[in-house]
Amino acid sequence: MWMSPHHRIKRGAIIRFLIHFPIGLFTAFCGYVSWIYGLIFLCGFLLYEVSEDWHLHDQSFIDIRGWLCGFSIGVCVIYCLCDKLIMC
Repeated sequence: MWMSPHHRIKRGAIIRFLIHFPIGLFTAFCGYVSWIYGLIFLCGFLLYEVSEDWHLHDQSFIDIRGWLCGFSIGVCVIYCLCDKLIMC
């Protein structure tokens, strides 16, 4: 099936997304342990990605999107576990 270049998902973009997904999960866990740990990790990650994009022009939004999806799912899982198991 033919797809236009705008609809093709490059293999490298998928790999980059999947690499940064667990980093988002880890950030959610850090925020669960202490909000300051999550904030420090978030700031460090974003500074790194902005610096990479500024110098290499490597479309860091792919990495940030992977991180954001991992973070969002991590927050949802932690919230559900805290609600069900009364761990908080």
